[in-house]
Amino acid sequence: MFYVRGDDVIEELSENRPLLPSAPTALGYQHIDPNTPKTWKRYIHVEMKVPRVQTIAGVLLGLLLLGMVLMLVAEAIREARQPDPFLIDYSTSPRPFMGYFKQQDPNVRDAWLEGEGLVAYRKNLEKMLVENGVVPKRGSASCLLQRFQKGNADTQGLHDCALVVEHMKKSLGGCIDVAMLPDHCMPKTPDTCDPNYPYRTFNGSCNNLQRPEWGMALTAFKRLLRPDYADGVSLPRLAKSGEELPNARHLSNELYTHRTRPVSNVTVLTLYFGLFIDHDIIRITSKTGHNGAPISCCSPDIVENPNLLHPECMAIGIPKDDPFYGPLNVKCLDFVRSAPVTGSCPGEREQMNLVTSFLDASGVYGSFYDRNNLLRSFKDGQLKVMWINNTELLPQGHHISYACGFPNKDQYCFRAGDMRANEQAELTAIHTLWMREHNRVATRLKSVNQKWNDERLFQESRRIVIAELQHLVYNEFLMALLGPEVVKEHGLEIDPQRQYSEYDPEMDPSISNVFGGAAFRVGHSLIESMIELIGEDYSSERSIPLHKVFLNPHIFYEKGIDLLLRGLVREKAQSVDSYITDEVRNRLFQPFNGDHGMDLSAIGIQRGRDHGLPGYTKWRKLCGLSEINKWEDLFDVMDAQHVQRLRKNYDSVEDIDLTPASLSENHIPGSMVGPVHACLIARQFRHSRVSDRFWFENQNQVGSFKPGQLEEIYKSSFARLLCDNSDRIKEVQRYALHPVSKENKVVNCTEIAEVNLKVWAE
Repeated sequence: MFYVRGDDVIEELSENRPLLPSAPTALGYQHIDPNTPKTWKRYIHVEMKVPRVQTIAGVLLGLLLLGMVLMLVAEAIREARQPDPFLIDYSTSPRPFMGYFKQQDPNVRDAWLEGEGLVAYRKNLEKMLVENGVVPKRGSASCLLQRFQKGNADTQGLHDCALVVEHMKKSLGGCIDVAMLPDHCMPKTPDTCDPNYPYRTFNGSCNNLQRPEWGMALTAFKRLLRPDYADGVSLPRLAKSGEELPNARHLSNELYTHRTRPVSNVTVLTLYFGLFIDHDIIRITSKTGHNGAPISCCSPDIVENPNLLHPECMAIGIPKDDPFYGPLNVKCLDFVRSAPVTGSCPGEREQMNLVTSFLDASGVYGSFYDRNNLLRSFKDGQLKVMWINNTELLPQGHHISYACGFPNKDQYCFRAGDMRANEQAELTAIHTLWMREHNRVATRLKSVNQKWNDERLFQESRRIVIAELQHLVYNEFLMALLGPEVVKEHGLEIDPQRQYSEYDPEMDPSISNVFGGAAFRVGHSLIESMIELIGEDYSSERSIPLHKVFLNPHIFYEKGIDLLLRGLVREKAQSVDSYITDEVRNRLFQPFNGDHGMDLSAIGIQRGRDHGLPGYTKWRKLCGLSEINKWEDLFDVMDAQHVQRLRKNYDSVEDIDLTPASLSENHIPGSMVGPVHACLIARQFRHSRVSDRFWFENQNQVGSFKPGQLEEIYKSSFARLLCDNSDRIKEVQRYALHPVSKENKVVNCTEIAEVNLKVWAE
């Protein structure tokens, strides 16, 4: 085990508060005072000087001398009982230490070594923080939120390498050539793809036969605009004046607490189906600490000693006059930056999508082979289930018992393709529907294909379920959210009379950063404060505050699924506007015995800055909309009250964050959203359809549905999904994403078309 001590000389911050000695820290943020918007001071960059040699003889001599030095250092450390926790441990770094000297360019070699030192220092800091208990309290809102944003075993090396490469870009001044990076800096892709394999891979690889990594899990979100980082590498953008942007919690209080529109013309089901779709194609992972531990940015220990602040913290300070957190003496909310990954310009921070970019029902099946194995029964193509009160539920997930459910009552949370299935009870209900649909399809296929084995039954059922999901997303969800005119304009219509042939292998299916980090968060404004449990006579049995059903499976164990499903199809969602309920603005993941949670609105603003998303005005320009150059221009695109609030809180129109402004825009006629949201959402779903080789309508592809089978897929609907997979629901409105009306009457399930699986008989 080799150790090298970093330079001891380090500049002090303007407050004369020195950083840790011997700590080669990357550029980051240090939290000085959480109570004012502009309270972040940059860490001072420290370079580790490595002697440069220009000749072969010099290289050999340098290596010899280095080896002797390292042997002496190692021997000294072995004799030490208490090694310095801030020594750089190269045994925990991404590559073997000596391997870095294979680089011929000494500038590149030195930059890599320095970056290595930064990563190794961070690892030692993280270990020390965990060993000393400087972590979020077990079961706290911060701990729970970070658990859902945690990566897997394959992500840590990718994150570490990205940090090294970021340092290289800072040192060398430009994007780093991918060819000079070690293989483990990029996600593993298959050496070859089998063009005759008729099914999707779980991780999305080989969808595109020429670019097998496109759309794959563990790859970077793509950019529609270059990221806006203060240093051109990773630091969040600044205001036009060069000052810090307004505090995210302050903006949440100022911009998201005013109701401006009546309830929408969609049911709450639209919101939670949208969340299910979101989780199918987007999963942002945050940096974690030692052994995957959550990171504290607001611990009292950090307030006393800011040197303990993790470099990836971007904590959200709470204003002193905050009406909710102030009386509770909450001064800071943890916010850990999204974990970096190497992207198209190595060294410029990009963020990882932990799931595939394809609509492939990963919430049902998982985005990785090992996850899928946990979900399958390996009998007759079925997924595992748990029987409670003679009804099928998702299998229990004992591994998340401390954070979810009531283990003392044997009421654990559930295991699904996506661990976020337990976030809210309504979302869990939708996951349960799709699990049941898979098993229903597998049972029917077995009855018409007795000779099919488990694998064939599973894969064919999966293919049908994915096709149904894709059909419902485009034929029902996007029509409800975007409206028919936007859907038609962007080529998102589902037309059973037209033979679809638009697959484009040159189009990258990857989810855009702005879509995943901002635009598709539009659903946050649809959230209702209460959830309604509705009985068989369609009268309300109980109303529950939303924060009471976070990570709470109790309803399923006691009441089953139908009470929730009836509430989803009978209650109207809020409109898309700048109002977001306090249930998620103050109480997100509030513990059962706690008095506060996180702020989803503030997190959304902070996440956009973390991801380097440019301001609102640049997105209007990208979408070909009227440009906003001065405050008066905003009166043409939103109500005066919104303009006044934005002007009160931002110094310049160029400073305005994307989400607060786009939520304030006037809606397109017939749509639930304004022009910027419509542009960014429609663009992504257009790409997702055209770039998917396994899109359910594609013809002349291996695994394409036969014309008769495709005709049956077109019959699928959310109403039919409810009829087939609820416990005892026998009637529902024909268009489940819209409220009951004269045009959308409740009908018996026998009147709703169903997919005839007999056409799959061989």
